[in-house]
Amino acid sequence: MKLLTIIIPSFNSEKWIQGCLESLLVGLDDKLEVIVINDGSKDRTSEIAHAFCEKHPFARVIDKENGGHGSGINVGLKNATGLYFKVLDSDDHLDSDGLHELIDIIEKHQAEGNLPDVYLADYISVLNGGDNRRKINTVKKYFKKHIQEVVSFDKIKRFSPDFYIMMHAVFTKTELLKETHMELLEHTFYEDNQYVYHVLIHANTYCHLDKPIYLYTVGLSEQSISPQNMSKNYKHQLRVMDAMFKEVSYDELKAMHKMHQEMVFHELFIESCLSYFYIYIDSTKEKNKEYKDMYRAFKLADKKLYKRLRWRTLVSFMHSIPPFFRKTACRIGYNTIGKKKGWKF
Repeated sequence: MKLLTIIIPSFNSEKWIQGCLESLLVGLDDKLEVIVINDGSKDRTSEIAHAFCEKHPFARVIDKENGGHGSGINVGLKNATGLYFKVLDSDDHLDSDGLHELIDIIEKHQAEGNLPDVYLADYISVLNGGDNRRKINTVKKYFKKHIQEVVSFDKIKRFSPDFYIMMHAVFTKTELLKETHMELLEHTFYEDNQYVYHVLIHANTYCHLDKPIYLYTVGLSEQSISPQNMSKNYKHQLRVMDAMFKEVSYDELKAMHKMHQEMVFHELFIESCLSYFYIYIDSTKEKNKEYKDMYRAFKLADKKLYKRLRWRTLVSFMHSIPPFFRKTACRIGYNTIGKKKGWKF
């Protein structure tokens, strides 16, 4: 069995896919399974990927009709055979040293019979795919005394309000994702948050690596996290939020270990903050109505979870901001988060 399956969902990625694939030529062919999911591209993405795979048998291509990023992940998971599962976007890269360290620690834990459900690794925001490394994003302070140790919830510190886990940091046991029947939304942006939420709900043990692995390209105007695309694609965000509301109930949450429920609920809170931003960064009557309808449906479906989120978090404060100031507040919030994460548009 390969130790790590890396799936690369790709749509019209001819400008980036070659560099993405070449970042995986690190001498670990016998440890890695690479699957390019060509999601109905209309350019040379499939041609470039097939040419690479012909030269490097540890990689293969699956061509499919367009279904969106989540669809690509779903197909990749169904075909994954590696011990761990990683999503690599086609305009991003993996760091050679970080990848070697991950494989080394997996082999160590495997020999000890102590493999975690999830490895969390630092990642770097890179401006426009170049070598200008802008910002290291780390979870170190939440695992400060337990670097490279397999830990359960009692060893993890409570997350600060401005922190959230991005999919770039997550390497998950393939078996866990398959056994819990993870199925992401299709034809929908921002489903990476749904992915992280699913992982946090079902994972029980973690290991933090203090070595950046993922190189996250930022600064591309076509990216879904650019302010203009966030405003345009607000319906996608609301679909993700609705799916997350439905994934775990208040009673299921309360049955978890205290720190486990804190981690899961924190992710739900963060997603609620993001949804608020998507609506009020450029508010319209239609957006407001859809946003309020989503919360009404959530309240009817799980009143206790709704009350905890709505009235016992900063969500309550956000909704108390006067309507005329919400756009400004969202802009300030985005710029603050973007600076912290190393985004630039």
